[in-house]
Amino acid sequence: MPTMVVGFRLGSDERGRQVTVFVSQAGVLYRSAGPYGRRPVLSRPEVSPVVCFPTTKGLVGEQPLARPIRSLREQHAECLKHGLTRELIPPAVASLAVEEDLPAVLEGRPRLPQQKLTEAFLGAAHRPAGSLEEAIRQFQTVLGLPHRPVPVKGRLGPGTPLSPRAQAMLRVLAHRQELTPQRAMEVSWTVNGAGVRLHAGRAKQVLDRAAAAELHAALTAWLRFTDPS
Repeated sequence: MPTMVVGFRLGSDERGRQVTVFVSQAGVLYRSAGPYGRRPVLSRPEVSPVVCFPTTKGLVGEQPLARPIRSLREQHAECLKHGLTRELIPPAVASLAVEEDLPAVLEGRPRLPQQKLTEAFLGAAHRPAGSLEEAIRQFQTVLGLPHRPVPVKGRLGPGTPLSPRAQAMLRVLAHRQELTPQRAMEVSWTVNGAGVRLHAGRAKQVLDRAAAAELHAALTAWLRFTDPS
């Protein structure tokens, strides 16, 4: 039975070294490293705790691939940080014509199975996904798993830096206080942790998250459209 994996191989021409990392569909992360032109040294596989102890309190319900994929991201970032920037195998999903010997890995006898999987990954026909996140999404889609939504260009994400003004407003909300306009307005607004409220005299309109997001997009577009620069 083929083994579905997602991974990459990065190298540094200056240092003459390479690192190969991939995650199997069973929830095991495999890593190897070494000089160019030589057989890589295999690291001990990282097995998701859910695979080893599925009934342990605190692990019940956790997706077996959650931790290995997080580790894959961390390994990729660590490689780039240390100068391994050449994509010898760009992030990709591959179906390996080798069956993963999970029992051997769990019993502490992973060397031969890991070597076979690694050689199969290096020799597979890779179709680069473009980025590691895209490769992970493809991998999760093939396995029928939920995945992160595709980022929309121009949309503020969780890691997008906020302006100083927005940071100050966020601190106000964190202290469970309300945001209101700095000057009096006939048609005004109030924002707190519960939601967004528009009001004119006695008339009030509460916006849910979808309506607030639409208003935010419209205001962002208007500010960009009217920007003198």
